[in-house]
Amino acid sequence: MPTLTQTERLEQLQKGDTVWLGKACAGYHRSWQSPDGSWCVVVEINPHERGVFLHGAKQLRSAEGIIITPYLTAWGMELRRERMAMFKSLQGKGLSPKWHGGVGIRYVKDGRWRTTRSKAAAACSG
Repeated sequence: MPTLTQTERLEQLQKGDTVWLGKACAGYHRSWQSPDGSWCVVVEINPHERGVFLHGAKQLRSAEGIIITPYLTAWGMELRRERMAMFKSLQGKGLSPKWHGGVGIRYVKDGRWRTTRSKAAAACSG
């Protein structure tokens, strides 16, 4: 399979061809060229595939100089909205929650990291 140039990769994304980014990528959002000449690309990702996507994006940045930033899909944002009450409740208890893996919530309780996930996200990740 021939190696594509940055321009060819970006043209693929702009046409909606995200297959080469793997199943984690759900769609192209926008792109721009930074002052140093590198390309920045924003794509939508499936929340349960975030880790796989970030690994691939890191390799792409290293190999081709394309910086890809993940946004959650509309479905992922809905899951996050559903979890916002829990996030705020943990904040109110002084547990300093952080978003984890897109829609999971991590916090420290009794000196140990705890992670919660929505039922929908857990079902999708198998």
